[in-house]
Amino acid sequence: MEKRRSTQIVVGVFICLIVYTLVGFLLLPLIVKPILTDKLSQFLQREVAIETVRINPYSLSLTIRDLEVKTEEKSEILASWSEFYVNLQSLSSLVNRALVIKELYLREPFLRIERDSNGDLNVLSLFPKTEGENSHRDNNSKPNVQEEGRNEKGLAVRMDLVEMVGGGMLFFDNSRPEPFQTEIRPISLSLINLNTTGDGVADFSLSLKSEIEEEIAVKGKLSLNPFISRGNAAIKGLSAKKYAPYYRDAIAFDIEKGTLTVSTDYDYDGSNDQAAVSLDNLSLSLRDMLLRKESMDFLTVDTFTIEETGINFNEKTIDIGMI
Repeated sequence: MEKRRSTQIVVGVFICLIVYTLVGFLLLPLIVKPILTDKLSQFLQREVAIETVRINPYSLSLTIRDLEVKTEEKSEILASWSEFYVNLQSLSSLVNRALVIKELYLREPFLRIERDSNGDLNVLSLFPKTEGENSHRDNNSKPNVQEEGRNEKGLAVRMDLVEMVGGGMLFFDNSRPEPFQTEIRPISLSLINLNTTGDGVADFSLSLKSEIEEEIAVKGKLSLNPFISRGNAAIKGLSAKKYAPYYRDAIAFDIEKGTLTVSTDYDYDGSNDQAAVSLDNLSLSLRDMLLRKESMDFLTVDTFTIEETGINFNEKTIDIGMI
């Protein structure tokens, strides 16, 4: 009798595992894909297409491949990615009373940003204002202290690893007298041990490159609550002429050529009412600068360098090392 009961239990567990496996691997993706596509299309008010959805019920992971969001005219791709992968940790989430994300990967994300002649950004229309947001903005009364306290606590989130690789962005600005456009590709981002509760400090790095080999790289430490970040930032080979649409009307000459390279250690501490911001070991280099006015060259700078400089924005002081 005992042997028969044990056999029934084993068979029952085995059947449950088979059902759980079939539902998780096969049935759930078929259900999630059309629902997710429809909900995203409704929320974004744009045509959304998803190629593949995969779910692993044992590792609690979700993979969404080849997502595309079309522009309002449906003629261009507004946003896309080749792969989104997230892996949750249920046991750690229960123990830590927080949403624990073991891994989050985003492969080849793309975003098309356009600023029209009125200065409005196309991406802002993706997120329509809700009635709650509108009523809150219209209401001039002070928020309830207890409600504010609950909002501050919120849901704690811990991310062990966040990684974005192969990102790209197209930016068009038609609000200037002379239109501006640039392409940023690739964009890479890495976050390790990010925690929204403020416990611990995350390591992060960000790098991007433009179509003319301009480079920006930031690497350091990051804490979200309060927001504190320390690290190093560098800009390499920034073209002065490229950004003429933004400064041409403010100066009485043209910058025909020249590149800017900047490197600095930075410190941002937002733990107090007034954020503390400072730069240290700042170095700045201008190379091959040519200024022209009325078709006449009037200033040429082969190299201009500032090194070992510090800036304290709170004290409004600049300590120049070497020129």
